[in-house]
Amino acid sequence: MKINYLFLIIFTLFLTACTTIPQDSAPSGNINATTIPNAKPKTESKSQYGNPSSYEVFGKHYHVLNSSKDYHATGIASWYGMKFNGQFTSNREKYSVYKMTAAHKTLPIPSYVKVTNLENGKHVIVRINDRGPFEKNRIIDLSYVAAKKLGIVANGTGLVRVDAINCGTKNNSIYLQVGAYRNITNAKSMLQRLKNNINQPCRIFTRQTNNLHYVQIGPINNNLTAKHVIANLKSMGLATPVMIFHAA
Repeated sequence: MKINYLFLIIFTLFLTACTTIPQDSAPSGNINATTIPNAKPKTESKSQYGNPSSYEVFGKHYHVLNSSKDYHATGIASWYGMKFNGQFTSNREKYSVYKMTAAHKTLPIPSYVKVTNLENGKHVIVRINDRGPFEKNRIIDLSYVAAKKLGIVANGTGLVRVDAINCGTKNNSIYLQVGAYRNITNAKSMLQRLKNNINQPCRIFTRQTNNLHYVQIGPINNNLTAKHVIANLKSMGLATPVMIFHAA
């Protein structure tokens, strides 16, 4: 009976060892996080990956926000390190412990947020490019270097405030294509005519694949301005231009 009991203990310990999840860790060496700048917010389109309307993790459903505008939250921040270093994030970038990034459950990817440590007043700006954390009561998972700058590496977690930084919405500019010419002289003549009559930037765009010279008005920032320009073109006796939403 004693032998069987001892065998049971050993077998249980063996199973426990086999199912233990590898622990996360900080990178080796002394990292001077103060030399690493904050993420620089800029306007970006939503990533092709990591932005489903909703998803499920551990039986819980999450709904991704359409915008980060006016997002503010207070809660627990954590960090992730070498266990995930070099692995793909939710938007298919590679995670680096040395970059100012973070994971969030519902903010659009990418988003930029200011994270303030409510215990010491320090703050960082990070770029959201991953999903998580899925531990209870945690609202953001910081890269190692971001957590070090914030002063929460030693404790593993910290009470923070997360404020989204609104960079605006990325919009494609409007171009009005007036004509396409084989002869560059004809294209230049039309360009000069437009400059004399239209109070908007104009240009010649040459496509190398077909050697055509496109005379375009733009970029124009909104549809209302584009309508006024089209009306001016008609008054000049020109045909309705082709409206495009990129630099051809």
